[in-house]
Amino acid sequence: MEITRLADLKSRTVWEITDDAFDLYRERFALLVSVSAVVFAPAYILASTVGVAAVSDFNNIFEGPDELATFAISMAWLIPVLTGAYILHFGATALAVRDILTGETATLVNVYKRAFRRIFPLLLASLVIGAIGFVVACTTVGPILVAAYYCFTVHGILLEERKLGEALKRSVDMTKSYFGKSLGLLCLMASIILALVVGIESLVALLFAIVPKESGTAGTAFEMKTAEDVVSAVAGSVIAVVIAPLPAIATTLLYYDLRVRREGLDVESEAAEWGVVLAPDPFGGV
Repeated sequence: MEITRLADLKSRTVWEITDDAFDLYRERFALLVSVSAVVFAPAYILASTVGVAAVSDFNNIFEGPDELATFAISMAWLIPVLTGAYILHFGATALAVRDILTGETATLVNVYKRAFRRIFPLLLASLVIGAIGFVVACTTVGPILVAAYYCFTVHGILLEERKLGEALKRSVDMTKSYFGKSLGLLCLMASIILALVVGIESLVALLFAIVPKESGTAGTAFEMKTAEDVVSAVAGSVIAVVIAPLPAIATTLLYYDLRVRREGLDVESEAAEWGVVLAPDPFGGV
């Protein structure tokens, strides 16, 4: 059946939405990975360098108040900065997915141009969500609940052009009725990403483990360890940039899925409102 209305779609499970996200990512890989690389690559490099120092400080926090203060300051500014970078990349990816679904031409410049128009609400959202996450970081499930309840905040700001307070409330309202679905999707995405990252790191370690080493030279061992660290860092950076769009793609598909279920959203009406011509199959096979 040719899909011309979101309402034509049957309700999809978390597994189906995840499969749809991978299909969409594969079909528009060049665009979506470039959207990720522009913002998320610098953010990941920052996290990698500062994060190592923060972990070192964390290991010494019990030595005195100065070490504890250093660690707290490192984390206090790192979390909002990284959250801001990710939320901007997240929003640009959501805009790209919307353009793909509706048949509008999506380009790297275009999606970031529209995202930057709402940069202040996005940054405020990152500060608010980052602050809430930082406060509840001492609990086991706190950050997970924050992520689940506020995962549609960016969509409210960019796709519905709501103010920050309205977007936060909108995200909570959308999530409440389908909390299990939202939480399940985020947990599945996190599990997939963790498996990919651990798999790459393990592969690098295995490759260096089977490389012949010259015995009896401390310098050679040090050089091998340094080379392994460099290769592992580069591989980790590449895989992080490549997989970064997946949560944004999946949550955007879930966002539209929930809007169809809760509000009977008709993509034809939205396409007409945006002044674009709807693609024959707006989901591109999704």
